Order: sequence, then C-alpha cells, then structure tokens
Amino acid sequence: MRTPQERVTLWQSFILVTGFLYGTSTLFMPIGAARQDGWLSILLGMLGGIVLAWIWSLPARWYPRWGLSGQLRFAWGRYLGTALGVLYLWYALHLSALVLRNLTELYAVAIFPETPPSVFIVGLILPTALASYYGWEVIHRCAEVLVIPIVLLIILLSVLTLITPGAAHWELLTPVLDRGWGPVFQSALSVLAFPFGETVLFLLAIQHMTRPDLALKPLGRSMLLVGILLASVFARNMVILGPAESSRSAFPALEAARIINLAEFIQRVDILVVILWTFGGFIKLSAVFHLFLLGSQDLFGLRDYRPLIPPVAYAVAALSVLLYQDFGEMKRFAVAGYSTYALIFQAVLPLATVGLVALRRAWQRQRGRPQPARGDAGMPGSKPPLP
Repeated sequence: MRTPQERVTLWQSFILVTGFLYGTSTLFMPIGAARQDGWLSILLGMLGGIVLAWIWSLPARWYPRWGLSGQLRFAWGRYLGTALGVLYLWYALHLSALVLRNLTELYAVAIFPETPPSVFIVGLILPTALASYYGWEVIHRCAEVLVIPIVLLIILLSVLTLITPGAAHWELLTPVLDRGWGPVFQSALSVLAFPFGETVLFLLAIQHMTRPDLALKPLGRSMLLVGILLASVFARNMVILGPAESSRSAFPALEAARIINLAEFIQRVDILVVILWTFGGFIKLSAVFHLFLLGSQDLFGLRDYRPLIPPVAYAVAALSVLLYQDFGEMKRFAVAGYSTYALIFQAVLPLATVGLVALRRAWQRQRGRPQPARGDAGMPGSKPPLP
C-alpha cells in the first residue's frame, strides 16, 4: 500500500516552522562571547537565515515538482546526488537525537533528577512515532493547536518577569558593543546554525506544500517572528540575571521565571517554562523525525514510509543516549562545535547545489528544453531528468 499524498498549506507550513524554530531554542542560546549583546547576534542570525531561505527556495520556484533529493541529483548527478541525499538524512536523524537528548537533559537535570533518563526517552519517542504514523498533515494540525498558545505564553512570562518589583536591571544590557562587532558576528554564526539554519531540512518535504514556489513566505515570516521572540527572551534573561549568571546557569530562562513574584500571589510559574519547552520540543522532534521519513521515501522511491517508523524511532533513541556523556559535554557542543558541523548542511552544500541547478537550468534553456511552469506544484516525489 502506498502512503497517501499529503499536502499542506502555506499557513500550516508557517505554523509548523514557527514551532520548529522555537522548539528547544531557549534551552541553550549559543551566544558565547557576545554576552549582553547577544540580542544583536540573534537578530543578525535571523537575517542570515532569511537570506539562506531565499537561496534555498530558488530551485523550488524553478522546479516545484522536486524535493531535495531531486535537486541534488539534478545538480550533482545520480550517484553523488544520492550520496549527498544520504548525508542529509543523517543530519535529520542526528538532529532528531539531539532534540530528544536536549529534552531528556531538561527533565533529568532540572525537574526529576532521580528518574532514569530512559523513562523520558521512551515517553517522548512514542508520541513522536505515533504522530508520524498518522502523517505530515496531522503533525501540522498539532502545531496549529500548540504554537499560538506557546507564543502567547512567551509574551505573558516576559511581562510577568519584567513587572516583578526589583527584578529588572536594564543597566545589565550596557555597555553596547563594548568588545566591538567581532564577538557579535561570531555568536551570530552560532545562532544562524541553531535554530534558523536547521529549517533547511524542510526541503526534504517542500514538494508536499500546495505552493512550493512560494516556500520563502512561510520560512521567512517564521524566522522573523521567532527571531524577535528569541531576542526578547534573551534580553529579558539578561536584565534579570546579568551576563555572568546567565552564562553559569544551566537553564537561564527557567531561572528567570523563578524570580516572578507578584504580591506573593503569582509565583512559582517555572512550570510554565517547562510546558513551553515540552510543547515546542515535541513539535520540533515530530517535524524533524517525519522529515527523515519523507526524505527516505523520496530518495529511495519507497511506496510507504510507515515500516521505517519502529527502526528509526529505536535508532533515534539509541543515538540520543550515545551522543554525550553528560550535560556539560552537550552544552559545550551546542555552543562551540555544532555550528561548524551544521553550516556544512545549511550553507555550504545548499549554496553549491543552487549554483549548479542554476547553471544546468541555464544550459537547458539555451538548448531550448521546455521549463516547468512556475506555479505548477506537480505531485510529490516527481523526479528530475538526470544529467
């Protein structure tokens, strides 16, 4: 039995990408040396992500029938393109394990330190696998239910924190650029890689959109919204905790929420932060897990991705355990090592691929071959002519 073709609207894509980008982003903000200027790094990383999204979306405007595997084969040839497609599947699998481990560490370190991590891993991977079984549309509908409350809750927590008497110290955001632009740009690359550049994986399912040629709209608007939210959350943490305490704290957003105390009545709302991370993390984990499945189906021409769900779920769970020895190692990788690794998939390979697709497209037009209509979304899984 072949998996039914699933189509999602631009609005549904916007909602899911927004939840994906928020995900676990406030668990670890890879600001590093930028310190109190980190809000600038976040906004610069957001702008870089929008530029990359514009570049990624170009092949979808030219050939809206193709997913990422079709673009890679057209650009690099049958064998090298397939090999690069496998690398992107590895990145999706690895990112799934990273998200799962991030959420597991949150529960194990900050909330239930006596509970074995395996309990959290199983409790998270089972609903993720179930969501994938019911399909891409169902994951989008889950995001439609969860994302708007997430955004409203972020705003509410920021307001409650800032109006708590004596909590906010705005002078902690100064001096601005006291160490120059160097640390800001360095941190902006880390923010570009996590979370904005990770949306490159949505190319694995871009052909399932009703209008792939307009993919930039949901991607760009989601990045703009989440970039503003993340910059505001970072600034809030900074005026509450300061640069030194923020860098020492395992979860600065959780520490900032614990300070909320209005008339001895509204307090101990840190559970709301945990709920935010749980909902956002579930959306991100479900999305990237299913993107791996859709990418595998497209790359290998499978009739149904559902038989892959149990082994992939097991692989993600096992990999999440093997990734790091402890919380400190995970945080060091998130701040120092991840951006170099991830930007290969987010910037280097996509830029080269789009350049080659553009060259081959120009060559075909010179030879008089017909080009697909820009608005022709076609059917998911359609393959390009191989060079």
